Amino acid sequence: MRSGSNKPSGCRLSGFFICSSFDDRLSQKSTSGPMESTIEDVEKFAAKVDRAAERVFASASIWNRAPTEGGDPKIIATLLLIRTLSNFRGTVILLRADSIVEARTIARCCFENLFTIAALRDGGQRFVSEMREDQKASQKARAEFLLKQTGEIADAEWQLKLRASITSLGKGQTKGKQLDPKRVAARGPVLNGYVYYAELSADAAHPTLDALSRYLGHAHESGETTWTVDINPLVDPTERRMTLMMVCEALLGACIGVMEILNLQPIINDELAALMAEYQALGFGDMLLSKRPEGDQSGKSE
Repeated sequence: MRSGSNKPSGCRLSGFFICSSFDDRLSQKSTSGPMESTIEDVEKFAAKVDRAAERVFASASIWNRAPTEGGDPKIIATLLLIRTLSNFRGTVILLRADSIVEARTIARCCFENLFTIAALRDGGQRFVSEMREDQKASQKARAEFLLKQTGEIADAEWQLKLRASITSLGKGQTKGKQLDPKRVAARGPVLNGYVYYAELSADAAHPTLDALSRYLGHAHESGETTWTVDINPLVDPTERRMTLMMVCEALLGACIGVMEILNLQPIINDELAALMAEYQALGFGDMLLSKRPEGDQSGKSE
Protein backbone atom coordinates (compact mmCIF):
# COMPACT_ATOMS: atom_id res chain seq x y z
CA MET A 1 0.00 0.00 0.00
CA ARG A 2 1.39 3.41 -0.94
CA SER A 3 1.94 6.02 1.72
CA GLY A 4 1.92 9.79 1.66
CA SER A 5 -0.36 12.35 0.07
CA ASN A 6 -0.65 10.50 -3.25
CA LYS A 7 -2.39 7.53 -1.69
CA PRO A 8 -5.87 7.00 -3.20
CA SER A 9 -8.74 7.56 -0.82
CA GLY A 10 -10.57 4.49 0.43
CA CYS A 11 -13.19 3.31 -2.04
CA ARG A 12 -16.65 2.41 -0.81
CA LEU A 13 -19.87 1.26 -2.41
CA SER A 14 -21.74 4.40 -1.34
CA GLY A 15 -22.20 6.86 -4.19
CA PHE A 16 -20.45 4.58 -6.64
CA PHE A 17 -22.86 4.49 -9.54
CA ILE A 18 -22.44 6.86 -12.45
CA CYS A 19 -26.20 7.38 -12.61
CA SER A 20 -26.04 8.94 -9.13
CA SER A 21 -22.48 10.25 -8.91
CA PHE A 22 -22.27 12.50 -11.92
CA ASP A 23 -25.49 14.49 -11.98
CA ASP A 24 -23.90 17.32 -10.00
CA ARG A 25 -21.00 17.49 -12.45
CA LEU A 26 -23.11 17.56 -15.61
CA SER A 27 -23.91 21.22 -15.13
CA GLN A 28 -20.25 22.20 -14.89
CA LYS A 29 -18.91 23.97 -17.95
CA SER A 30 -16.07 22.33 -19.80
CA THR A 31 -13.60 24.15 -22.03
CA SER A 32 -13.28 21.07 -24.24
CA GLY A 33 -16.04 18.79 -25.47
CA PRO A 34 -16.47 15.39 -23.77
CA MET A 35 -14.85 12.46 -25.49
CA GLU A 36 -16.97 9.36 -25.94
CA SER A 37 -15.13 6.21 -24.86
CA THR A 38 -14.43 3.66 -27.59
CA ILE A 39 -15.22 -0.04 -27.36
CA GLU A 40 -11.45 -0.66 -27.38
CA ASP A 41 -11.05 1.61 -24.34
CA VAL A 42 -13.79 -0.22 -22.46
CA GLU A 43 -12.49 -3.68 -23.44
CA LYS A 44 -9.04 -2.79 -22.05
CA PHE A 45 -10.66 -1.56 -18.87
CA ALA A 46 -12.80 -4.70 -18.63
CA ALA A 47 -9.65 -6.84 -18.71
CA LYS A 48 -8.24 -4.83 -15.79
CA VAL A 49 -11.41 -5.28 -13.72
CA ASP A 50 -11.36 -9.02 -14.50
CA ARG A 51 -7.80 -9.29 -13.18
CA ALA A 52 -8.65 -7.23 -10.11
CA ALA A 53 -11.57 -9.54 -9.28
CA GLU A 54 -9.23 -12.52 -9.44
CA ARG A 55 -6.84 -10.75 -7.05
CA VAL A 56 -9.66 -10.05 -4.59
CA PHE A 57 -10.55 -13.73 -4.70
CA ALA A 58 -6.91 -14.78 -4.28
CA SER A 59 -6.65 -12.50 -1.22
CA ALA A 60 -9.71 -14.03 0.47
CA SER A 61 -8.09 -16.21 3.16
CA ILE A 62 -11.32 -17.80 4.31
CA TRP A 63 -11.17 -21.46 3.40
CA ASN A 64 -9.92 -22.83 6.73
CA ARG A 65 -12.53 -21.02 8.77
CA ALA A 66 -14.68 -22.98 11.22
CA PRO A 67 -18.21 -23.47 9.83
CA THR A 68 -20.93 -21.24 11.26
CA GLU A 69 -24.58 -22.18 11.64
CA GLY A 70 -26.58 -20.87 8.72
CA GLY A 71 -23.60 -19.87 6.60
CA ASP A 72 -20.52 -17.65 6.91
CA PRO A 73 -21.06 -14.13 5.48
CA LYS A 74 -17.44 -13.98 4.30
CA ILE A 75 -17.70 -17.25 2.39
CA ILE A 76 -21.06 -16.19 0.92
CA ALA A 77 -19.47 -12.89 -0.18
CA THR A 78 -16.61 -14.68 -1.90
CA LEU A 79 -18.98 -17.05 -3.69
CA LEU A 80 -21.01 -14.05 -4.87
CA LEU A 81 -17.82 -12.49 -6.26
CA ILE A 82 -17.01 -15.70 -8.15
CA ARG A 83 -20.54 -15.80 -9.58
CA THR A 84 -20.30 -12.15 -10.64
CA LEU A 85 -16.97 -12.75 -12.36
CA SER A 86 -18.43 -15.77 -14.18
CA ASN A 87 -21.48 -13.74 -15.30
CA PHE A 88 -19.17 -10.90 -16.36
CA ARG A 89 -17.08 -13.21 -18.52
CA GLY A 90 -20.20 -14.69 -20.07
CA THR A 91 -21.41 -11.20 -20.97
CA VAL A 92 -18.08 -10.37 -22.62
CA ILE A 93 -18.17 -13.57 -24.70
CA LEU A 94 -21.74 -12.90 -25.84
CA LEU A 95 -20.96 -9.29 -26.76
CA ARG A 96 -18.10 -10.46 -28.94
CA ALA A 97 -20.53 -12.86 -30.63
CA ASP A 98 -23.00 -10.00 -31.34
CA SER A 99 -25.56 -11.67 -29.03
CA ILE A 100 -26.66 -8.42 -27.42
CA VAL A 101 -29.95 -9.69 -25.94
CA GLU A 102 -28.27 -12.66 -24.32
CA ALA A 103 -25.38 -10.48 -23.12
CA ARG A 104 -27.73 -8.00 -21.47
CA THR A 105 -29.76 -10.82 -19.91
CA ILE A 106 -26.64 -12.14 -18.17
CA ALA A 107 -25.46 -8.62 -17.36
CA ARG A 108 -28.64 -8.33 -15.30
CA CYS A 109 -27.35 -11.18 -13.10
CA CYS A 110 -24.24 -9.12 -12.30
CA PHE A 111 -26.40 -6.39 -10.78
CA GLU A 112 -28.51 -8.84 -8.79
CA ASN A 113 -25.26 -10.24 -7.39
CA LEU A 114 -24.09 -6.72 -6.53
CA PHE A 115 -27.33 -5.92 -4.70
CA THR A 116 -26.89 -9.09 -2.64
CA ILE A 117 -23.26 -8.25 -1.82
CA ALA A 118 -24.26 -4.74 -0.73
CA ALA A 119 -27.07 -6.08 1.50
CA LEU A 120 -24.69 -8.67 2.93
CA ARG A 121 -22.11 -5.95 3.62
CA ASP A 122 -24.64 -4.06 5.74
CA GLY A 123 -26.62 -6.99 7.20
CA GLY A 124 -23.94 -9.61 7.83
CA GLN A 125 -25.13 -12.80 9.51
CA ARG A 126 -28.69 -11.47 9.78
CA PHE A 127 -28.93 -11.16 6.00
CA VAL A 128 -27.47 -14.66 5.53
CA SER A 129 -30.27 -15.95 7.78
CA GLU A 130 -32.79 -14.16 5.55
CA MET A 131 -31.19 -15.79 2.50
CA ARG A 132 -31.62 -19.18 4.19
CA GLU A 133 -35.29 -18.46 4.98
CA ASP A 134 -35.82 -17.29 1.39
CA GLN A 135 -34.26 -20.52 0.11
CA LYS A 136 -36.60 -22.62 2.26
CA ALA A 137 -39.64 -20.60 1.20
CA SER A 138 -38.72 -21.06 -2.46
CA GLN A 139 -38.18 -24.82 -2.06
CA LYS A 140 -41.51 -25.13 -0.23
CA ALA A 141 -43.42 -23.15 -2.86
CA ARG A 142 -41.94 -25.19 -5.72
CA ALA A 143 -42.71 -28.47 -3.97
CA GLU A 144 -46.30 -27.40 -3.27
CA PHE A 145 -46.75 -26.38 -6.90
CA LEU A 146 -45.43 -29.76 -8.07
CA LEU A 147 -47.88 -31.61 -5.82
CA LYS A 148 -50.75 -29.47 -7.07
CA GLN A 149 -49.88 -30.20 -10.70
CA THR A 150 -49.65 -33.95 -10.07
CA GLY A 151 -52.76 -34.26 -7.92
CA GLU A 152 -54.43 -36.71 -10.29
CA ILE A 153 -51.67 -39.25 -9.73
CA ALA A 154 -52.38 -41.80 -7.01
CA ASP A 155 -50.26 -41.34 -3.91
CA ALA A 156 -46.82 -42.47 -4.89
CA GLU A 157 -43.86 -42.95 -2.60
CA TRP A 158 -42.14 -39.85 -3.94
CA GLN A 159 -45.26 -37.77 -3.18
CA LEU A 160 -45.27 -38.91 0.43
CA LYS A 161 -41.61 -37.96 0.73
CA LEU A 162 -42.31 -34.60 -0.88
CA ARG A 163 -45.15 -33.87 1.57
CA ALA A 164 -42.85 -34.73 4.46
CA SER A 165 -40.24 -32.40 3.01
CA ILE A 166 -42.79 -29.58 2.72
CA THR A 167 -43.76 -30.05 6.36
CA SER A 168 -40.11 -29.96 7.38
CA LEU A 169 -39.44 -26.81 5.35
CA GLY A 170 -42.35 -25.06 7.03
CA LYS A 171 -41.12 -25.71 10.59
CA GLY A 172 -39.81 -22.60 12.30
CA GLN A 173 -40.28 -20.53 9.17
CA THR A 174 -41.13 -16.89 9.72
CA LYS A 175 -43.59 -15.15 7.44
CA GLY A 176 -41.77 -12.48 5.49
CA LYS A 177 -41.39 -10.91 2.10
CA GLN A 178 -39.17 -12.78 -0.31
CA LEU A 179 -35.81 -11.33 -1.24
CA ASP A 180 -36.74 -10.00 -4.66
CA PRO A 181 -34.06 -7.86 -6.40
CA LYS A 182 -35.66 -4.46 -5.79
CA ARG A 183 -36.08 -5.06 -2.06
CA VAL A 184 -32.53 -6.39 -1.80
CA ALA A 185 -31.18 -3.39 -3.73
CA ALA A 186 -32.93 -1.09 -1.27
CA ARG A 187 -31.12 -2.79 1.63
CA GLY A 188 -27.67 -1.56 0.63
CA PRO A 189 -26.06 1.62 -0.71
CA VAL A 190 -26.48 0.74 -4.40
CA LEU A 191 -30.22 1.20 -4.92
CA ASN A 192 -29.55 3.53 -7.86
CA GLY A 193 -28.10 0.52 -9.67
CA TYR A 194 -31.64 -0.84 -9.91
CA VAL A 195 -32.10 1.61 -12.79
CA TYR A 196 -29.71 -0.58 -14.79
CA TYR A 197 -31.35 -3.81 -13.63
CA ALA A 198 -34.81 -2.60 -14.61
CA GLU A 199 -33.62 -1.48 -18.04
CA LEU A 200 -31.88 -4.80 -18.71
CA SER A 201 -35.04 -6.61 -17.61
CA ALA A 202 -37.30 -4.59 -19.89
CA ASP A 203 -35.23 -4.61 -23.09
CA ALA A 204 -33.62 -8.05 -22.91
CA ALA A 205 -34.40 -10.45 -20.07
CA HIS A 206 -38.22 -10.38 -20.35
CA PRO A 207 -40.28 -10.88 -23.54
CA THR A 208 -41.69 -7.35 -23.40
CA LEU A 209 -42.76 -5.32 -26.42
CA ASP A 210 -39.54 -3.31 -26.00
CA ALA A 211 -37.48 -6.49 -26.17
CA LEU A 212 -39.42 -7.86 -29.14
CA SER A 213 -39.12 -4.60 -31.06
CA ARG A 214 -35.42 -5.33 -31.58
CA TYR A 215 -36.36 -7.79 -34.30
CA LEU A 216 -38.69 -5.41 -36.12
CA GLY A 217 -37.72 -3.03 -38.89
CA HIS A 218 -39.40 -1.25 -41.71
CA ALA A 219 -38.78 -0.47 -45.35
CA HIS A 220 -40.25 2.18 -47.63
CA GLU A 221 -41.32 1.12 -51.09
CA SER A 222 -43.47 3.09 -53.55
CA GLY A 223 -44.53 5.45 -50.80
CA GLU A 224 -45.65 2.62 -48.52
CA THR A 225 -44.10 1.37 -45.29
CA THR A 226 -43.53 -2.35 -44.98
CA TRP A 227 -42.69 -4.00 -41.66
CA THR A 228 -39.75 -6.39 -41.71
CA VAL A 229 -38.43 -8.98 -39.29
CA ASP A 230 -34.72 -9.61 -38.83
CA ILE A 231 -33.60 -12.86 -37.21
CA ASN A 232 -30.11 -11.39 -36.67
CA PRO A 233 -30.59 -7.66 -36.07
CA LEU A 234 -27.52 -5.45 -36.20
CA VAL A 235 -26.01 -4.55 -32.81
CA ASP A 236 -25.85 -0.86 -32.03
CA PRO A 237 -22.17 -0.08 -31.25
CA THR A 238 -23.22 2.33 -28.50
CA GLU A 239 -25.40 -0.30 -26.84
CA ARG A 240 -22.55 -2.81 -27.03
CA ARG A 241 -20.15 -0.35 -25.40
CA MET A 242 -22.58 0.75 -22.70
CA THR A 243 -23.51 -2.85 -21.86
CA LEU A 244 -19.84 -3.60 -21.28
CA MET A 245 -19.56 -0.43 -19.19
CA MET A 246 -22.50 -1.60 -17.09
CA VAL A 247 -20.99 -4.99 -16.25
CA CYS A 248 -17.63 -3.38 -15.51
CA GLU A 249 -19.43 -1.20 -13.00
CA ALA A 250 -21.23 -4.16 -11.46
CA LEU A 251 -18.07 -6.28 -11.14
CA LEU A 252 -16.03 -3.39 -9.79
CA GLY A 253 -18.77 -2.67 -7.26
CA ALA A 254 -18.79 -6.35 -6.28
CA CYS A 255 -15.01 -6.23 -5.77
CA ILE A 256 -15.33 -3.16 -3.53
CA GLY A 257 -18.15 -4.69 -1.50
CA VAL A 258 -16.31 -7.97 -0.98
CA MET A 259 -13.12 -6.07 -0.10
CA GLU A 260 -15.06 -4.31 2.67
CA ILE A 261 -16.69 -7.52 3.94
CA LEU A 262 -13.35 -9.37 4.05
CA ASN A 263 -11.37 -6.36 5.34
CA LEU A 264 -8.96 -6.49 2.41
CA GLN A 265 -8.38 -2.74 2.18
CA PRO A 266 -4.64 -2.94 2.97
CA ILE A 267 -4.19 -5.38 0.08
CA ILE A 268 -6.46 -4.23 -2.72
CA ASN A 269 -7.90 -0.76 -1.92
CA ASP A 270 -5.38 1.23 -3.98
CA GLU A 271 -5.94 -0.87 -7.10
CA LEU A 272 -9.72 -0.70 -6.82
CA ALA A 273 -9.66 3.05 -6.12
CA ALA A 274 -7.57 3.61 -9.25
CA LEU A 275 -9.95 1.47 -11.32
CA MET A 276 -12.93 3.35 -9.91
CA ALA A 277 -11.38 6.67 -10.98
CA GLU A 278 -10.57 5.27 -14.42
CA TYR A 279 -14.12 3.97 -14.83
CA GLN A 280 -15.58 7.32 -13.87
CA ALA A 281 -13.31 9.05 -16.39
CA LEU A 282 -14.47 6.63 -19.10
CA GLY A 283 -18.12 7.06 -18.23
CA PHE A 284 -18.15 10.80 -17.58
CA GLY A 285 -17.85 11.69 -21.27
CA ASP A 286 -20.61 9.25 -22.18
CA MET A 287 -22.90 10.70 -19.52
CA LEU A 288 -22.26 14.25 -20.71
CA LEU A 289 -23.05 13.25 -24.27
CA SER A 290 -26.20 11.37 -23.32
CA LYS A 291 -27.51 14.13 -21.01
CA ARG A 292 -26.70 17.18 -23.16
CA PRO A 293 -29.89 19.22 -23.66
CA GLU A 294 -31.58 18.86 -27.04
CA GLY A 295 -30.11 21.26 -29.55
CA ASP A 296 -26.83 21.66 -27.66
CA GLN A 297 -24.15 20.45 -30.04
CA SER A 298 -21.13 21.72 -28.09
CA GLY A 299 -18.27 19.31 -28.10
CA LYS A 300 -19.89 17.10 -30.72
CA SER A 301 -17.53 15.84 -33.39
CA GLU A 302 -18.64 15.90 -36.99
